[in-house]
Amino acid sequence: MKSLLYLLLFLPFASFAQITNNDPCTATLVAVQQGAGFCQQVPFNLTGASFNPTYPANGCPLAPLISTPPDVWFKCVVPASGAVKINTSIMPGSPYTDGIIDAFSSSSNCTGTFTQIGCDDDGGVAENDFMPVLTLSGMQADDTIYIRFIQYNGNSNGNFNICITDPNPPLATQKVGVGINVPDSTLDVNGNTVIRGGARVKNNLIVGGNVIGAGTISLLGGAPAAGKILTSDAVGNASWQVPAPQIAAGAVNQTLRSNGTTLVSSNALLNDGVNITVANILKIQGGNPGTGKILTSDATGTATWQNPAAAANTNTGFAAYSGSANPVASNASFTAVKVGGYSERFDDGSLFNTTTSEYTAPAAGLYKFDVEIIWVFGAYPGSKEYGIALFRNGTSTPYSPADFLPYTGAGLATSQRGTFTLKLNAGDKVDVRVYQKTTLNALVLSSEFMGYRVY
Repeated sequence: MKSLLYLLLFLPFASFAQITNNDPCTATLVAVQQGAGFCQQVPFNLTGASFNPTYPANGCPLAPLISTPPDVWFKCVVPASGAVKINTSIMPGSPYTDGIIDAFSSSSNCTGTFTQIGCDDDGGVAENDFMPVLTLSGMQADDTIYIRFIQYNGNSNGNFNICITDPNPPLATQKVGVGINVPDSTLDVNGNTVIRGGARVKNNLIVGGNVIGAGTISLLGGAPAAGKILTSDAVGNASWQVPAPQIAAGAVNQTLRSNGTTLVSSNALLNDGVNITVANILKIQGGNPGTGKILTSDATGTATWQNPAAAANTNTGFAAYSGSANPVASNASFTAVKVGGYSERFDDGSLFNTTTSEYTAPAAGLYKFDVEIIWVFGAYPGSKEYGIALFRNGTSTPYSPADFLPYTGAGLATSQRGTFTLKLNAGDKVDVRVYQKTTLNALVLSSEFMGYRVY
């Protein structure tokens, strides 16, 4: 037993860590190089690889020597040509000299259904070169394909080289992509581009990001000239334009002598920091100008040209008459009765309302009114008072002097006149009322009511 134990203790012991690209979902991405005549080899390691039973078995005519050969996985993106060439080679000093390549398409990335699209066992062209070389074509540009590299003899750990090229690189008239497999333009660069010398664009320059220039950027199109500025239209097209004359914000003691295009010595727009003084003609072309219009501001200070409002004629007059009998009962407290039933003789400003028998003042000022009343009493009223009053906004103004009717017989009509001068405000309403405190009932047989604004 001791001899056996000693033997176990002195046997050599080796341990290999599992490599990172042991299945498709951890496959190493290999960039596709342009040009069939150039292949920059990239070294990889097989040490620690294991068999992956999840994916289709090798389909090459010559199968590996063992049924569970270790494998490692790579992937690449199909270029615009739809073709790739996968090259492998022996790394000097490595014990690994023989391999097999399987290539697969996938229905959904690394977890989809894998379909074998090619394989190779001994495609190397050199004598005793048993490393695989596989060319694929007719694929969809920008698709991802998965590549399985198998140890042929199943037990040789070591290193090898791999590179993937585009065997059909684009011609000078085709599109070239840098950092992108399906270029959109003749030269499509995905990433930063550094130009060490000068660059000249003879046609359009379309930039999706920022343009940063450490030197001078010259734009020769768009009618360049000294002093012009680069101005964009609504769709982003830029052209060189003559800048509009401006006075800097907050500047004082500035003088602008321009008609918008050239210098005019007789024009002067002076800014002293508070006021703007125009030494010649001020022309404002915006805001819909027109003959006879005035410049009018809205609530936010925006000015536009407007037709002036027609001046209101406030010195208007009216005359109205009433032929309707208005009964006036005897009332010892002098309660006034409104006279109605008027028709207009004239009304300059349509200010007398025949329905309400009221006149509305168009503006504040001094007004003069004349009233005539035809009274009819059924008998001699005696020495009792009766008279005329003007009411403003439903409130009485000073009454006219009391009048006494001479006895001329029952039923005789007699007239009474009153002149009133009132200070009114715009919108005040004036009407005629009568009163009497005789012992008799009376009638206002007819009435005249007229007036006008003095000033």
